[in-house]
Amino acid sequence: MTSLSEEKQYPIFRLWEAPSFEPMVSWTILVDRGVVGWQNPMVRRVIGSKFTSIESRDVFRTLREDMATPNAKVDEYYLKPQEFDALDLHRQFRFQIMDTNGLSGLDGIIYGMESCTRSPSFKVEWWEDGPDGWRELVDWATKTMSYLSKRLDRFEIELKDVNQLHLPDYKIWTRLDK
Repeated sequence: MTSLSEEKQYPIFRLWEAPSFEPMVSWTILVDRGVVGWQNPMVRRVIGSKFTSIESRDVFRTLREDMATPNAKVDEYYLKPQEFDALDLHRQFRFQIMDTNGLSGLDGIIYGMESCTRSPSFKVEWWEDGPDGWRELVDWATKTMSYLSKRLDRFEIELKDVNQLHLPDYKIWTRLDK
């Protein structure tokens, strides 16, 4: 088992999508640990994830357990600086704390997001399209999940940028069909 000191990256933000009858998907943004600023940001997508939010005191153990879930598919991608900036993680939202129409349901999709930094912390979940008073936040989360998935799914094109599987100082390209 890896000790905390051996972990090279730390989670700062997480999104998830938990459908009733399909595998859950989570996207976690990780950055280098122990350096000033958010360096070498990476997105990790786990299809078949078992955790919505990271509530454990041992964040690294939770992330390892999530990736070790049987049948889980894990994809990782180092974000380029402009891709990381495009996430707009410092964005401000206006939203209504309590919704007046009291949305609830049995089947469907539960979405959520959380900051994984110690302070300030933030966690929110919603069902399906979310409350009307959360439209700005829900739209941003939906767009961000799509944006991150497109970065991860680029590996299915003919040329594979191996640079995005490693820290940015590597300069390697391979063809997928060779």
